[in-house]
Amino acid sequence: MADWNTIIQGNISLLWIQECMKVENQEKTVKELINEYRSKNENVGLLNIGTLMMASYLFFVCPREQDKTSIDFSQIDLPVFTQISGTTKNVNVFVRRLRNSIAHANFEFCEENIILLDNNANGSDEWKVSLVVADFGNFLNDFMFITKNQYYRSKKRK
Repeated sequence: MADWNTIIQGNISLLWIQECMKVENQEKTVKELINEYRSKNENVGLLNIGTLMMASYLFFVCPREQDKTSIDFSQIDLPVFTQISGTTKNVNVFVRRLRNSIAHANFEFCEENIILLDNNANGSDEWKVSLVVADFGNFLNDFMFITKNQYYRSKKRK
């Protein structure tokens, strides 16, 4: 079942961009805009679990396999995560399992943690990890900068 809380929070963040673009808001300070906006949207922050999952999808699911061939995932530090089931042998396996979890919406938020799950079709290879949400956000930022730099470096060489 879809996690509508995550979906709605992501949409609230997207609506923020529209709010900022309105002509009637161009003279307001950022603080004024944020305060007004949060009061209209159940006090949801602009960076939230919805934006976290949108970024996750962009970074891990949108790139095709051939786009990932120029990325050296061994340069990426894995965040502190708790292995609940399965194994993560190296960062390449972690990235693949993470990508599968996000692509199939096999994740859940539990208090301050995100739990990511992956499984093969017959259910014989379960992988489940838990991360503090803030650590996952930091990992996404690091992942994006490292992969971006590697990607553009490889483009310059061609």
